[in-house]
Amino acid sequence: MIPIQGLGLLYVMIIYIGGMSLISKLPFISPQSSKVQIIVILISHIILSTINYFLSRFLNRSEVKHSVGNLRLEKFIFFLSLIFLFIISIMIYGEFFKG
Repeated sequence: MIPIQGLGLLYVMIIYIGGMSLISKLPFISPQSSKVQIIVILISHIILSTINYFLSRFLNRSEVKHSVGNLRLEKFIFFLSLIFLFIISIMIYGEFFKG
């Protein structure tokens, strides 16, 4: 089991998942083509990841209070954002260049 210290990971997950679900429910996103929807996913991922990174830096501003697997929360968020960005870039490649 991965040791988790503090509730920072829970806050960050709620913001990311909640933000993505709210953006997907916007009424002007659904009728758009799939290419536009993927671009919206990319932009919202970048915005939400930036918000989460700075929130995790704020939570650990004086000392390490929130960590995941002995890794500071902001570093974990950065690496997780890069992994999600890789998955989104595969979606973009498949939609724009293979479709």
